[in-house]
Amino acid sequence: MSWARNCSDFADATDELGFKNPEDLLAALGYGKVSAGQVVSRVVPQEQLRAERAKPGRIGKVLQKIRKKPTSAIKIQGLEDILVRFAKCCSPLPGDPIIGFITRGRGVTIHTVDCRHVLAEDSERRIDVDWDMKKKASRPVKICVYCADQKGMLTGISGAISTCEANIVSAFVQSTPDQRGVNTFEVDVQDLDHLNRVLAAIRKLKGVYRVERKRN
Repeated sequence: MSWARNCSDFADATDELGFKNPEDLLAALGYGKVSAGQVVSRVVPQEQLRAERAKPGRIGKVLQKIRKKPTSAIKIQGLEDILVRFAKCCSPLPGDPIIGFITRGRGVTIHTVDCRHVLAEDSERRIDVDWDMKKKASRPVKICVYCADQKGMLTGISGAISTCEANIVSAFVQSTPDQRGVNTFEVDVQDLDHLNRVLAAIRKLKGVYRVERKRN
């Protein structure tokens, strides 16, 4: 099929599905409002579709990427088979109240309901989402530990995290002029309750002044 034929067929599909231009159709496809099958049936001739079913062609591979199934434990009301990603600004965990935000070309981004970034965005792009608590998957979260800058402190904090069966992904340690330490850890936890157990274990350590969950 020639490029000219592809463009013509896609323009026809745009008109048939009621969109003003191809960009709007692609955005709707990314959001899950239009199925890939609806687009393919109008762009690719039926005889070619039958021939391609045994082996996905270039168009099929592109559509498979767009319609990537979410692997996260998220339930999205009214939408299926769309890409889901988690916002790094608030790093939502199972147990956090959450909201979905439709992002052009990138599916649905999950934020905590109190995230300042999503509160400033267009309310019409927000959708209701919820955690599927039957599915278990670890999520990264950052925590800050303010403590005395003394020997063995880092070892104690690391031990407390490991005792709670949380995995340390990264650590950044700073010392202040007043002989205090500010330690930032990124840890993998199962949910909000798991995080709270980690924070409680660290707070029990001698020399720890304050522990908090870090949000960008």
